[in-house]
Formats: sequence, C-alpha cells, structure tokens
Amino acid sequence: MAQEFPVVPNGGNDEKIFPFPEQQDDGKAEKAKDGIRRLSEARLSADAPLARLKGYIEVLKSRIRAVIDSEKLIRVERARLSIKLNELKKRHLELQRLRLKKNSEHLEISGKIRALKNGSDAQNGDELSRLESRLKELEDDLSAFSETLTMHRRDRDRVFEKLAESNQRLQ
Repeated sequence: MAQEFPVVPNGGNDEKIFPFPEQQDDGKAEKAKDGIRRLSEARLSADAPLARLKGYIEVLKSRIRAVIDSEKLIRVERARLSIKLNELKKRHLELQRLRLKKNSEHLEISGKIRALKNGSDAQNGDELSRLESRLKELEDDLSAFSETLTMHRRDRDRVFEKLAESNQRLQ
C-alpha cells in the first residue's frame, strides 16, 4: 500500500496553503539568485586587489633578486679591480726604483765624462767615447722609463676610477 499524505483542510478555499516559489509573482527567487550573484562578484572583486598585490610582490621579488645579483657582480668586479690596482702600484714602485738607479748611474757617468773632458789625454779618449755611448743608452732608458711610468699612472688611474664607480654603485 502506498503511503498517503494527510490532506489539510483549507476551509473550502481552492488555493494551496504553501504555494511553490515558481508560482509566486513577487520574484523572491530571482532576488535571491541576484543577491547570490552580487555576493560572489563582490568576493571576486575583493580578491582582485589581493591578486594584483601578489603580482606586485612577484615583480618586487624579481627586482630585488636582480639588484642582489648586480651587487654581487659589482663586488666581484671591485675585488678584481682592487687586486689589479695593487699590482699596478707594485709595478710602478719597481719601475721608479729602477729609474732612480738609472738616474744615479747617469749622474755618475756624466761626472766621469766631465772629469775626462777636463783632463784630456789619449788614453782617456777611449774611455770618454765608451762612457758617452753608455750615457746615451742610459738617457734612452730613462726616457723609456718615463713613458712606461706615465702609462702605468694612466692604467692605475683608470683602474682607480673604475673602482670608485663600483663603490659608488654599491652605495
């Protein structure tokens, strides 16, 4: 036997006591659907700034990584330039010492030549020509040293400028 539902007397009224929502004309179902739709749109729009912020965070992280990488490269370059600068300074000092030795030898030979010219005899002529040729060699060496020292100064100054630029970029 099938189960029967109790019938509620409506007092002779043909209307149903609990009408179905689709039978109502006041549009409550549409209003509810519209409310749910607006609520979900509001939630999505509230999540949109969060998504934008996450995008900005990723961009900032990538920029920070780029800055850190560039600073690492600058520090490596700076260390390399410091080493090169120290090597150039050492070489410059060595060249200056050699130049001083050549200068002292030049002065010594010049003094001997003057002494030989003042007391001229036949034996001194050979010695004089030998000393004059040695003096000429020393003068050439000294001019070459002067050029080399100038080049080293320029190189040292360039390295120092690059080092200063890298220090400035780090700050």
